[in-house]
Amino acid sequence: MSGVKVNKKMFYEVLPRWGKGRHGGTTNWENSVNHDIQFIYKDIEGTVKIIKYEKDYIVIQYLDIDSFRINIDNFKDCRIGKLLGQNTSEYKIEIDRVLTSNNRNLTVIGRGHKKGKNGQNYKRYKYRCNVCTYEGDMEESNLLKGKGCSCCGNKKVKVGVNSIVDTSPWMIPYFQNPEDAKLYAKSSNKYIVPICPDCGRIKDKPMMLNTIYREHSIHCPCSDGKSYPREIHV
Repeated sequence: MSGVKVNKKMFYEVLPRWGKGRHGGTTNWENSVNHDIQFIYKDIEGTVKIIKYEKDYIVIQYLDIDSFRINIDNFKDCRIGKLLGQNTSEYKIEIDRVLTSNNRNLTVIGRGHKKGKNGQNYKRYKYRCNVCTYEGDMEESNLLKGKGCSCCGNKKVKVGVNSIVDTSPWMIPYFQNPEDAKLYAKSSNKYIVPICPDCGRIKDKPMMLNTIYREHSIHCPCSDGKSYPREIHV
């Protein structure tokens, strides 16, 4: 789009049309049922499905949110702020709702508001991941975008699921305090000042954890070519 940022657009041009040729005539809304249409609404990009046609109206579905009836002209103009929870103070998702779209499996277990850095209050939901049991919270807009569990995405760490102790225990000896290995994931971009598990020498500068994981070494001068240190348990 020539570098121009689109604020709102519904790409309904792909729908069946009356007349000859793909671009002939007007949109055949009756034959558009079960079609998926991409959209852009501010910072949200997604797809809606037309599930029903009524004169001058269609019923659409977004993710696994309840169906939404909308005037066709409003649909074409991408006036779907209410569907996305952008133009209402009401919560869009009920407590105990299970969200299983976009490779996620979450249960909403709470709701509330949290003030952002700009001073505005944002609707947030507390969720429990039905895969790893992690409990976290997320803004409504991100939940509606289809974002999933922070722990499964390695953005949050939970002992017993994705901490270094669980996934890469061979890295534990590189920590000066082995208990700290419970705080990070193997792919973390956090820095630590590691210790050599062979000679006990402390590294003279910090190293990123994902570098240690990737290279299986802190490149200590005493290295004998072994990739993995001896394992210890905490």
